[in-house]
Amino acid sequence: MHYAGVVTHSAREAINQTIPLLEEFDDIDDVNNAVFEDIFDSEPKRNYLFPGNKMLIDYVPYESSRENIPLLYGKHSQFYSSLQSTAHDVSGLFSAGSSFVCSRPPESYTIDVFGHNDSDLEHHVLFHLRKALERTKGEFCLQIFVEKGYIAEELCKLLIKLGIKKCNWYIEGGVSVKSIVKEILN
Repeated sequence: MHYAGVVTHSAREAINQTIPLLEEFDDIDDVNNAVFEDIFDSEPKRNYLFPGNKMLIDYVPYESSRENIPLLYGKHSQFYSSLQSTAHDVSGLFSAGSSFVCSRPPESYTIDVFGHNDSDLEHHVLFHLRKALERTKGEFCLQIFVEKGYIAEELCKLLIKLGIKKCNWYIEGGVSVKSIVKEILN
């Protein structure tokens, strides 16, 4: 599921006043090579985050394998995790945030969310919005990719709560299943 919206100057100011500072997101960790290796080597974690052993980051499809770790770091993305696991259960989310220069608005921030634990979704989105506010200077396009289903519904509710309006310049209505993404991943 894809969400596209524009964070206007007024929405930016409101978000800036309501979202905690990055220091307060102490349960979301930076992902390094060791974390990637642990996820890719663990079948339960890999299956939970990347069904079918596939992942899409910045519109680029990857197989979730150790061999691709260097390729993931060569892009604009930074990776974060709130993943927790026991012998029988995996929970939390894994996310990537990327900022780009574009035409209108002049900047874009993309969030890719992996996993389906909606209880961590708001926390990850707020964390990335704080990152986006630090990396961008004015209005920016916000794009968020999540799995279809309940977590996508929760994302829509969260963005409405935050006052981030959908835009129709990218996909009519702002939220749509990206058929090109489905074709790439299948």
